Amino acid sequence: MGSKYISAIASAMGALALGAVLAQAAAPPSPQGFITAKAFFDIGGGTTVADLTASPKFPNNPDLVDYPPYFEWPVSNPPDLNTPPPADVYNNYGTQIIGYFYPPANGDYIFYLAADDGANLYLSTDADPANKKLIAQEAGWSPVRAFTTIGGGSTVEAKNSQTFTGTQWPTRDPVNGGAKITLQANRAYYIEAVSKEGGGGDNLAVAVQDPNFLLDPSLPIPGQYLSTIDKTSGPVKIVTQPASQTVDEGRPVTFEVVADGTPPYTYQWRRNGVDLPNETGRIYTIPFASFADSGARYSVVVTGGQGTVTSAEATLTVNKDTTAPTLVAAYGGADFTSVRVEFSERVDPTSATTTGNYQISGGISVSGAAMINDSTVRLTTSRQTGGQKYTLTVNNVRDMAATPNTIAANSTVQFNSAVFKSGLVAWERYDGAGSITQFIDDIANNALPPPNVTWTTSLFESGRGLADNYRARGYAWFKPPQNGNYVFIITVDDNARLFLSTDDNPANKKAIAAEASWSNNREWSSATEEQRSDTYAETEWPNFNTITLQANRTYYMEALWQEGGGGDGCEVTYILEGEATPANGTVSALTGDRVGIYVDPAALPPVITDPTAMAAVTLDAGATHTLTITADGATAYQWQLNGRDIPGATSASYTIANAKPTHTGQYWCFASNKNGSVRSPAVNVLVKATGVFAIEAEDFDYDGGKSLPEASVMPYLGGAYAGLDAIHGVDYLSNNGTDSPVYRGGSVLEGGTAAPMAQEGAGSQFSMTRMGEWEMTTNYKIGWIDGGDWGNYTRTFPTPAKKYWVFAAQSYDGFGANQLNSNLGIVTAGVGTANQTVQTLGRFNSVGTGGWSRNNLVALTDDANAIKTVEIGGKNTIRWNYSSGDVDYLVFVPATDEVVQPTLQGISRNAQGQVVIQYTGVLQSADVITGPYSDVTGATSPYTTAPSAAQRYFRSRSP
Repeated sequence: MGSKYISAIASAMGALALGAVLAQAAAPPSPQGFITAKAFFDIGGGTTVADLTASPKFPNNPDLVDYPPYFEWPVSNPPDLNTPPPADVYNNYGTQIIGYFYPPANGDYIFYLAADDGANLYLSTDADPANKKLIAQEAGWSPVRAFTTIGGGSTVEAKNSQTFTGTQWPTRDPVNGGAKITLQANRAYYIEAVSKEGGGGDNLAVAVQDPNFLLDPSLPIPGQYLSTIDKTSGPVKIVTQPASQTVDEGRPVTFEVVADGTPPYTYQWRRNGVDLPNETGRIYTIPFASFADSGARYSVVVTGGQGTVTSAEATLTVNKDTTAPTLVAAYGGADFTSVRVEFSERVDPTSATTTGNYQISGGISVSGAAMINDSTVRLTTSRQTGGQKYTLTVNNVRDMAATPNTIAANSTVQFNSAVFKSGLVAWERYDGAGSITQFIDDIANNALPPPNVTWTTSLFESGRGLADNYRARGYAWFKPPQNGNYVFIITVDDNARLFLSTDDNPANKKAIAAEASWSNNREWSSATEEQRSDTYAETEWPNFNTITLQANRTYYMEALWQEGGGGDGCEVTYILEGEATPANGTVSALTGDRVGIYVDPAALPPVITDPTAMAAVTLDAGATHTLTITADGATAYQWQLNGRDIPGATSASYTIANAKPTHTGQYWCFASNKNGSVRSPAVNVLVKATGVFAIEAEDFDYDGGKSLPEASVMPYLGGAYAGLDAIHGVDYLSNNGTDSPVYRGGSVLEGGTAAPMAQEGAGSQFSMTRMGEWEMTTNYKIGWIDGGDWGNYTRTFPTPAKKYWVFAAQSYDGFGANQLNSNLGIVTAGVGTANQTVQTLGRFNSVGTGGWSRNNLVALTDDANAIKTVEIGGKNTIRWNYSSGDVDYLVFVPATDEVVQPTLQGISRNAQGQVVIQYTGVLQSADVITGPYSDVTGATSPYTTAPSAAQRYFRSRSP
């Protein structure tokens, strides 16, 4: 195979880093009183550290840099060590707190981690980040400052450096199995905490217990023992001045400054020497440059921990706007009485809201015009005919230039009136707090602003974990499948109302159910009386709690809710009167041709017409197979494997070439256009291999690792341990002690029957043929499990030891990120006792599978999402630690040699001005970028160099 390369450039002036990197400063000789905190916003909904470190923003392109006075972020406002911060500040972001720790005394230290969601804590053996070691871990989540308790999916032991058995610290605690961290007083030690937040609560904090008990281990480490990673101590100074800029009129322009010296910093921007009100950030942005701003001079006053300094002035030059606005697009509204008009730039509100400036063909009149945003207008019209094409003509609309430009006379654009589209439910989110009563009134009075976010789903479920502090509406037209009396049920978080119209007109909607507090996702059978239309005491339906509907007529349905903080989302389903209430977790019946909305076809995201359902594919090793989707209206594609982008897979087809077991998993494609994106149904791919063996999940709970003669060695014989007992807390841990009843029926495999990998025909899932159909009195590990549960398995593996890829068969009734989540470890000491030492081997992490028992095979990976190879042989005890998703079995597949992919991990400059390159692989260098390149003799990462030439180029190749 050819080598892979990642290139970098280093010059005599320093290093070109990836993005706007914060340059690492030498460790200050004494604490500064602050530490560096970086936030990376809008990086997706994952909850593991790998979801942060895999982001292109990490670590060098944070959206926010802060300097908290103690080891915590976010912090209270104002920062106060004794005041915990809010528990829910942001969603879908990552945090890195990074700097130096100065121990107050010689001796042993214990560090504590609290985070929401997943987090890692690293400590270096000295001030060098290259020597950092993982010393504590948050696998799930914990409340704010919960250093000695957990929320879910983690363990107290893993959050404590003394008891974290997966520690990388060179010295082990002989009693507790974690790290024995012995530090010297007043020396600087590099320290780093990273966390990834999905939705709901969020926090990251680190506490420490010192040998003399001077610090309170229930509080974050105070600033008097901390320094920042990127700031030197001393008087404040400016290292990057605001730069003069030239910009077109009406376009944004940004000025920024970079300061150094003892933090914290405050900023005050000035225009022509006069303070600008409320412009007190490191970056100052003018969203729309005015021609009157041309020639203005901008500067900033920076105040640090030691002194104040004023920057040089930057001059703004603004080019005059001489371009007239144009029509970009127009879209017919779902109500048949509105049109959304988009212009190419900001338009003057007076001319843009003059109804006489708009004419529509086909006799449609325009009675109103309102600004949606600076460049979009909503027209109110007479009723349009569904499915018709209309022409909009616009005159006299001007832009916002100092000398306004007017749209070309009789500018036209065509639009389609709405058509009914089955299988869709529409959703609108309005950010900001407000009561449900006020929300209802605003809708009735047509007083709502444009929604902040809109989306559609294929069933009457909004999704959960959307945001905080908002109001939302979901609506669709319901088509009853038969005549009869219908019962509707709503589950929602928080306060909500459910409406149904007596016909297809929204004006005739009636309240039929409500939620006064909150309820969990799809908790139908737990619904209170008010959540059901047949028992809602305040119903407005004409026939009270009996709702009689006719087949194939359309009835407008609407759900409104108000969200404060924490969990959020809404689901609605229905049953016929007399039918059993759906079990909790059952997907909404309001889907397919039973619901639909009126939409402008030109405003739709792509529609996937093939494949229309999940599928399964089994491949021989070395085979080539192409996956293809058909998506009407798509302009862009991105294939994913187990919920992660496949680099370069950006067309309607993706080809698996030279198939290996590591190609096994769940594939789908996101098809996108300017209106949004849609995900194709999953294709489960299984690549066959020889020498495979598997272990059933319930065999991780057998008494003390005892074995039976017929199944004590591999290849494993399916079902041999069915019905055996376990010791709670020794061979398995259950957080609440709940075992599940019989989960599978059938007979156990006959003795001597091997268990090769095979395709499961029904349900597009995989099984072992047949790792059941086993029969047990209690089947503990199949089915209901709790985050933090685990089980041990002691058996004799094939000898001599071999290298394996490991896959976990797991399922989850959803397609959310991280819904398949578990860890694999090996017990290195204390087998069969209550005190065990466990070495982490890796993790299984992927999206859900869309149904319980619909297994997906998820590969074991490291924290960077790289496929992990495990070498094992002889008698061993492995531990499977469960966080999310049902578990079924493990598959061990003999590994083949893979080309190690090189990586460029970072470029920085040390205190001596030398360039430091961190990489994996083999480092090469050349005098020119085109080469030739040669290996750098003796180079190891991190590699330090002081280039003598004007420039020198470096790259890393695979070994």
